[in-house]
Amino acid sequence: MAEIAHPYQDTAAADAAPAAAGRQRVSFSELVEAWAVRESADGAEERYQKLRSAFVHDHGEITDSYICESGPMAVAVTATPPKPLERKLLRLKDRIEMHSETERLVRMHPEVAQVLHRAEVQYVSVRNALRGLSQRLLVNWLFVWMRDLMLVSIPNPDGTVLPLTPEDIEEQGKELDRIEEHYQQAASREAQIVYLGGMLGGVLALCAITVPVGILLAASEVPVNLTTFFGCLIAGALGALVSVVTRMSADKFHVRHEVGRSYVQRVAAFRPFIGGVFGLLVYFALQGGLIRQLDVPEDPRDRFAFFLVLAFAAGFSERLVKEVLRSTDGEEPQATPPAPKTEPGAPAPPRAGG
Repeated sequence: MAEIAHPYQDTAAADAAPAAAGRQRVSFSELVEAWAVRESADGAEERYQKLRSAFVHDHGEITDSYICESGPMAVAVTATPPKPLERKLLRLKDRIEMHSETERLVRMHPEVAQVLHRAEVQYVSVRNALRGLSQRLLVNWLFVWMRDLMLVSIPNPDGTVLPLTPEDIEEQGKELDRIEEHYQQAASREAQIVYLGGMLGGVLALCAITVPVGILLAASEVPVNLTTFFGCLIAGALGALVSVVTRMSADKFHVRHEVGRSYVQRVAAFRPFIGGVFGLLVYFALQGGLIRQLDVPEDPRDRFAFFLVLAFAAGFSERLVKEVLRSTDGEEPQATPPAPKTEPGAPAPPRAGG
């Protein structure tokens, strides 16, 4: 880790016992404390190296870091490569994490506690909502912000601590505002990608479910054309998928990324099932004669294409399904009679009760 030349006055190192031979979970605070006292006692350097190896084993290689002996205060960024199982699942991006030790910073400068809390909350959001390049860029941005805050908080050579001015705090807050603005944009795009991936998974799951269902229906005496049945089911699911992609392209589809990636994926996976159900609903409504406004073709090929197009439209637009359900009562919506026109200069018709 990078060293900043400020003498560490507290030499309380004798109470640090050597680490156990076996691997242990090491926090970043323990690692920073071991680094600060690594030259002040026998075996301290060896203990620091052991703790660092354990920390790297758990959190990945330290790609960037800053540590100040005045405190000590430190911040570091680590990168963990994907595991073999994650590689098989095509998760090829490193997991980026930021670690900080700011207890001494808050003690010296209580005025930075609020902006520091904002930065930590922002980091948690970045870590959970983003992946890949967007995550790396914003984590590095937060790392630089934290490092600069520590730099301006270092005590004077004589040991005196000057509080940060309100202008300094305001400037730090503005920088966090810029980070949050970029995060919102990146998280919105990431949520759409996660949603689309969840929908693709839902389509694949629906296709897998149709196989055993088709076997059961083929063994029974259900008076349903199985080819048309499963065609409408898949067409409705694809209609829902195309609807989402179309609205994403037109920037009319927004996902709440605050709820988390797993929740977005689960909700998206159900969307193809809903589209498939709507496709089947239109198919059965037409097959059962509930919708008399449309004439079903007699030719088998034409019937298949007719049902698939309507099933796709039902999955694509929920409004179509509502109109279909509304039309099953056989009543046409009554048109509102036009208002009577008056000649120029003619008296207006009298009001009722006037």
